[in-house]
Amino acid sequence: MKRSLRITILFLLAFALSGCIFGGGSSSNRRTLGHVYQDSDGFHIMTLVESGATVSGTARTIGKNDADRPLLVSIGEFDRMWSRLDEQALASYKSGKDAGRFNAADNYVISKGHMRKGGTATYVVPHSEASPELRQWVGEFRTKARTESAAAW
Repeated sequence: MKRSLRITILFLLAFALSGCIFGGGSSSNRRTLGHVYQDSDGFHIMTLVESGATVSGTARTIGKNDADRPLLVSIGEFDRMWSRLDEQALASYKSGKDAGRFNAADNYVISKGHMRKGGTATYVVPHSEASPELRQWVGEFRTKARTESAAAW
């Protein structure tokens, strides 16, 4: 199996199981956001899970310098990120059962949803088709992961 496909499948499984990782109970309805991308340093997987009045997050790099780092985001920042990611604009990019079949280097891969209420949806948007708003959202998420994760060390 290709490394990129394995990493993609791992991302999707990790996102699906993040309720267990972050202590979600069966009545939990936590909101989640995630983004995965690939560059010359490897694969970057960022996940955020709302936990009441706080947000738990992880920024993970798999590649030249493997690392798992906490991702620090306030509930206010999370709310802004959540509201700015427009599911209606992304609807045509919603990935189905074959979600593991995409190239994280050529697409914006984003997940948004609720842990229990309908689950999370994964959107795979080709770079060439992304709106300026989506490009900005992704850029801010990546910057947040780099700067906040570095500060947590």
